[in-house]
Formats: sequence, C-alpha cells, structure tokens
Amino acid sequence: MRVEDSTLKNDILHKLSMPEGNFYFMDKYIVAEVYEGVIFSWELAEKVIYEASEFYGSDIKISYITNRINSYSTIPRDWLNLFREFSKNVVSTAFVNYSGLGIKNYLVEKIFIRGKVGHFTHLMEAVEWTVYQHKKLNVENPTNA
Repeated sequence: MRVEDSTLKNDILHKLSMPEGNFYFMDKYIVAEVYEGVIFSWELAEKVIYEASEFYGSDIKISYITNRINSYSTIPRDWLNLFREFSKNVVSTAFVNYSGLGIKNYLVEKIFIRGKVGHFTHLMEAVEWTVYQHKKLNVENPTNA
C-alpha cells in the first residue's frame, strides 16, 4: 500500500519528491517509497539525510520506514556509513516487504543496521511498531509545525 493511498496521507508534514522516489516526512518517522530499479546508494541517502536535517533540525530522533512497493537494490555496506554518521538520530528502522525477494534483501540489510529493526508485510503495522519504539524509549521531539 502506498502512503498516499492510505490514511497516512493526512499525517504527511512534507513530501520530498526525487527522481529516485518519494520520501514522506511524518512527525516521528520518514517513509521511503523508492522507485522500481533504483540503486539506493550512500549518495542518495546523503541527499535524503540533508533534506531531513533541513526539515527536522539536527537534533531530531527519527525512525525510517522503507515501504518496498517497488523492487530496488541497496548497497548494504552503505548502511554502515549511514549508521556510523547518524546512529545518534535513528530510533528504529522498519522494512515493509510485499515479496519473497524483499524479505531476502531485508535479511541481508539488517546485518548492517544498528538499533531496533523490524520487518513487516503491512505498512500500518510498521507505523504502529515505529510509534511504539518512540513511546518505549520516551522519545520526544520538538514539532516542526
């Protein structure tokens, strides 16, 4: 299910549209919907991180949900760069997969990710888990409204 086809569309604070996909900035998390065939590299991650820092500020505690509605590739070692640079800001990472290949990718990618990691087959389950991670850790952020 795409973000814009769900009830989450009402929670979008900012939509970052890039040639590689759409990134939806919510209150406590970002949902990524990367386009078919894209290679999600460190260079792309840096662009998203820059935009997120501009929007949320540098001290935000945020979670990342990848809503794999399309088939795309990642460079797992690039996740090491991401978490080495920004692990203090990341509360949790959730993967929503709709295919067997997506699940295999998740099993590889989670090896490189520090912190709380969840795997789901429905977007809303991932969102509920993500919000719970923030509550469990008592993470409060200043609102950007």
